[in-house]
Amino acid sequence: MLSFRDDEFSRSCVSRPRCAGKIAVAKKYGKPIDGHAPGLTSEKLRLYAEAGISTDHECITIEETEEKIHSGMKIFICEGRRTKGYFSCF
Repeated sequence: MLSFRDDEFSRSCVSRPRCAGKIAVAKKYGKPIDGHAPGLTSEKLRLYAEAGISTDHECITIEETEEKIHSGMKIFICEGRRTKGYFSCF
């Protein structure tokens, strides 16, 4: 599994050769590309998913979770520092 931090992606990761190369290698070997992007929605989320980021484990709201699922991403649900109380939303 290849994992990217949200700050790596927010610096135009996909257009940077090193980052794009990592994504290409993961895709070549059929490996999932794990994201970490709390609060990412709308156009930035679309670009994130189109780049090949296939999972995320850092959703803050139910709406964000649903949007990521609708964009084709798989979501790992874990309750952490930023997502305190997340499970009470269900």
